[in-house]
Amino acid sequence: MHQRERSDVTVSRCVLAVLKEKVIPVPQFVENFLPTVIKYLDHDDEAVVAMWSTTLIEAIPLLPVDVLQEHVAPVAIQRSQPTRPVNQRINSCSVLGELALQYEPPLLKKDLLPVCLSLCQDESLEVRSAICTQLEKVIKQLKGDSFKTTL
Repeated sequence: MHQRERSDVTVSRCVLAVLKEKVIPVPQFVENFLPTVIKYLDHDDEAVVAMWSTTLIEAIPLLPVDVLQEHVAPVAIQRSQPTRPVNQRINSCSVLGELALQYEPPLLKKDLLPVCLSLCQDESLEVRSAICTQLEKVIKQLKGDSFKTTL
């Protein structure tokens, strides 16, 4: 591992620790750290993207739904568009799956389910496979909410 990669790993772990340990209030985290996490999702180095994606996925359960709706979901939805590179669409699948676990069924149906269903029809086999691994999370959240008619 190169020095730069070690630094990125250390920083990403520290950012997550700040949130987990409640070192600062969530609004400050959202203002000061979340933009950095999101920025690194577009890094040129796939190892850096993977590391920051993991940080984001681990942060999702710790953030309030309104923050997820306003800051995280739009990024995941944007990165899931067919015009985006395959690696970004694959990455968005994991983020969408984790987001699904935090959303209430009506909001999940409205905001995330259409995107997930669209990814199920993606031209890339890798993207379709990635979203299929996340559908269990979506279904878990929709269970008891007549999800069969939705799917």
